[in-house]
Amino acid sequence: MTHPPDALPWHTDNHQVLDFAAVLTAAGTLTTARDALDYLDDPHRFHPEHALWTRCGYPRPPSPDDLAQARQLGRTSPQATELRRRHHTAAATWDAFCALLDEFDHTGRRLLLRAGDRR
Repeated sequence: MTHPPDALPWHTDNHQVLDFAAVLTAAGTLTTARDALDYLDDPHRFHPEHALWTRCGYPRPPSPDDLAQARQLGRTSPQATELRRRHHTAAATWDAFCALLDEFDHTGRRLLLRAGDRR
């Protein structure tokens, strides 16, 4: 999910605003109705969090459906192996994003994802 450089800002597109609200909710950032309303009222305030999500590759929580389908396919199925691998990769990526987001939320410091990254 990449956006061309000339695309409108994410917070002006209702679909992107709602999509990112789901991410923030899953990450535990939007936990109350007041949090959600504040976000929807002024989503551009969450630009640093959105930039972090973008730079992390738009991670999502892992789908439990992958593991359920893998169980149905059996332990030796190559498809089941791929589903388990995909689930574990998604879980690791999501956990890393949530840790970075939590650190940012608690410190307010800009996080660098790579040594020397100054964007």
